[in-house]
Amino acid sequence: MIKNLFAVGAFLSSLLGLKVGHISIQEVGTTNLSKYINAEKIQKVSGIQKNQDLFSLKLDELERKILGDMPWIESVQIQRQLPDSLDIRYTARTARVLGIREKDFWLMDASGKWISPVSLSNAPDLPVLNMNVTPDSVVDLLAWLDELEMNLNLYLP
Repeated sequence: MIKNLFAVGAFLSSLLGLKVGHISIQEVGTTNLSKYINAEKIQKVSGIQKNQDLFSLKLDELERKILGDMPWIESVQIQRQLPDSLDIRYTARTARVLGIREKDFWLMDASGKWISPVSLSNAPDLPVLNMNVTPDSVVDLLAWLDELEMNLNLYLP
């Protein structure tokens, strides 16, 4: 109830051109952390800082910045949590194949997006595509491999 009153008050104040007092960010919550993504990196890339004015942030711009600078993140949503917090939720990309790009091994997701370079010694156990790789060829190949695996599972005990 109190959160709703804060939100309505802030909305009406902005509509009427009234000045809203400074509400400082005290906490930034991040979910779904992984080996390749951590809260500090997200805060650094976005530029979000503790004690920054909660209502001066342009959330859509922050989301675009995170998506542009962090290839492991497929989607992100930032929400204000009154009275003084931000909540950052994201979906991480899943590497499905290793592709060769400019003589380096790169992780790629199911849509054919290049995620990041990886050394072969640290690479996860994934199929390696040793050919000219385009997003369409990866999507087609993965669909074929998924179908093959499903068909093999029908015949294997």
